[in-house]
Amino acid sequence: MRNVRFKEKLILILLSLFLCVAALEIAMRAAGWAVLALQEQRNRLALKQGGGFRILCLGESTTAWGGKDSYPAQLEEILGKMNLGVRAAVINEGKAAADTARIVSQLKGNLAAYSPNVVVTMMGINDNDSQFITAYTSVPGHALTRYLKQLKVYKLICVLQSHVRRRLRRPGVPAGKEDIFSRPEELFFPLFLNPQKGLPPGFAEGNSRAWQEYEEFMKCFVSQGPQGAIEERLAKAIAAHPDNPWGYLGLGRCWWFQGRRKEAEEMFAKAEEKARHNEWIYFAIIHCYIPLRDYGRCEQLVKKAIEANPASPWGYVGSGWYHSGRGDYAQAEGMFKKALAIDPANSIAYSLLADSYRSRKMYDKAEELYTKAIAAAPHQPWGYVELGNCYWAEKKYDKIEEVAQRGIAMCERNDRLYGFLAGYYRRAGKRSLAEEYAQKADSLRLQYYNPITRYNYQQVRQILAARGLPLICMQYPLRSVQSLKKMFDSEEGVIFVDNEGLFKDALRGSAYSDYFDDIFAGDFGHCSPKGNRLLAENLARVIVKEFFQ
Repeated sequence: MRNVRFKEKLILILLSLFLCVAALEIAMRAAGWAVLALQEQRNRLALKQGGGFRILCLGESTTAWGGKDSYPAQLEEILGKMNLGVRAAVINEGKAAADTARIVSQLKGNLAAYSPNVVVTMMGINDNDSQFITAYTSVPGHALTRYLKQLKVYKLICVLQSHVRRRLRRPGVPAGKEDIFSRPEELFFPLFLNPQKGLPPGFAEGNSRAWQEYEEFMKCFVSQGPQGAIEERLAKAIAAHPDNPWGYLGLGRCWWFQGRRKEAEEMFAKAEEKARHNEWIYFAIIHCYIPLRDYGRCEQLVKKAIEANPASPWGYVGSGWYHSGRGDYAQAEGMFKKALAIDPANSIAYSLLADSYRSRKMYDKAEELYTKAIAAAPHQPWGYVELGNCYWAEKKYDKIEEVAQRGIAMCERNDRLYGFLAGYYRRAGKRSLAEEYAQKADSLRLQYYNPITRYNYQQVRQILAARGLPLICMQYPLRSVQSLKKMFDSEEGVIFVDNEGLFKDALRGSAYSDYFDDIFAGDFGHCSPKGNRLLAENLARVIVKEFFQ
């Protein structure tokens, strides 16, 4: 009898708990819906009052290029011919060579400058290929786990748990002495975590692969783990070793990848102050400013790097990179050759010098140097990708298959190499092989992701959500929208645009060159005016459906 009463009480308690959680979930969702409904009503009222409808398009060269034939320009033309009741203005803030960190760092400034009603992103292709590519978690009950993570109650519990953890300190451990070696960053940051350990493996010899590993690990570590964990650990490293530049550099790079540009630059200044004869510090900072084309800053850093250690290749690599970006190719070539004289196995110097030749259509020299870059770093995918791009530009299509297959054998998880083969087979009319390799590339994108890309997509959504602005995420041509959706833990607050089937259908009856000018991304390239028209028409349909019907 007592057992029966105990079971009844337990069932009653569990049922009450379930009902409480359900009621809290419903209340939180209702509040969320009310806020969204109010925001939508305000937006529509602003439109009726003649405020116009401003669309801010963000991305890299696939957004920026084309002038009047770019997809944002054609989108404005298409919307202007529709009877929307308001004027649609489309702002093209695409920046050639921009990665997602740069786009995020400029987002708040763009929002302040343009006050858009909606933001469109098509980004991520310029984020570096990562050998620390991360697998999506795959566990039993994964679908249930994803569902639970979308619950408002679950998110509330996570916030409260994080808040409590920050206020608790491990018993018996003095402040500033927590175990900061609990993750493998000790392999890449020993200099500032424990100066007695010396340089990371390969650094002392100027090994370019060691540098690449440091770069990629830093990006991935910043993008993973609990929010704020990396800042906390680096701050403790700085407190323990205030005269060591690597702590300041690490924290600066962390903030740079998160788009916190001003704070990052303050840390870089401190790292330079402590650098003394460490050319690596200057080269790491140069790596941030080159994509921004801040050549004045790059010139200062290059001089300091060479003065710090004229026997190291890295100051000359930085100088060559900077001069190449400015179009001063003769000076760039001289600097790269100095670096290679010091380190004949420097894959980065080979690749950057090859880039400068390819940009001037000096393909024979570029081919030779990309081949040397691959020999120096056979497990890095970018050498195979760039050599394939070179062959494509020269119309040496038969060689693309061979170099892509070699790359896949060494870098089997790199989706861009499979995409290259898909593009090659599509051009050759081998549709079944093209579809096979396109599916393999899509499969990899669903299994693995670049942590920095995923982090920055979530940053964009967070910044826009705080302002009540909708986000439209547009997938690249020919790529599955499912891999884009997996950039987010939930699809709430994001509108997705799928361009896969649209372009595949178009290419069935047309040549690849009708819709694309190149194949820089492997499975797609920069769109021709006709390709940009497809993008603009598809996006226009989504915008009309979501905001005007």
